Amino acid sequence: MNSEQLGKRLKMVREIFKLSQTEVAERLGVTQTYIFRLENGKGMNSDFLIKALEFYASYISLDRLFNEKMSILEIMQEELVSPTSELLKSRASLIRESVNELFEQYKTEQNSRLADIQNRFNVKMEALEKLE
Repeated sequence: MNSEQLGKRLKMVREIFKLSQTEVAERLGVTQTYIFRLENGKGMNSDFLIKALEFYASYISLDRLFNEKMSILEIMQEELVSPTSELLKSRASLIRESVNELFEQYKTEQNSRLADIQNRFNVKMEALEKLE
């Protein structure tokens, strides 16, 4: 699951529980823009992502959130019927795998951005050196 797909699913959870972006932002201690970016799959830092996932875990099991084979509505119906601790234990490895994949994706995106910044910096420095 990529960050855009995750964002859409988080938005659906928020809408099912009739929460506004502003309400979620207030609960997470961020601006509404952060929630907008999260729901649109825009670059988020890993600390905020963890905080957001912790918040959403009170509404939906994270392994279910990352389960692309089920719609959010199907998941919500099932969650209401059987949220047992046994079920949650069996989901732990799926959660770990999904979140780690997402972190790897963010790491790759961040490394790419840093490499671009470094390249632009070096081009400017080389231009300055040529002026001397």
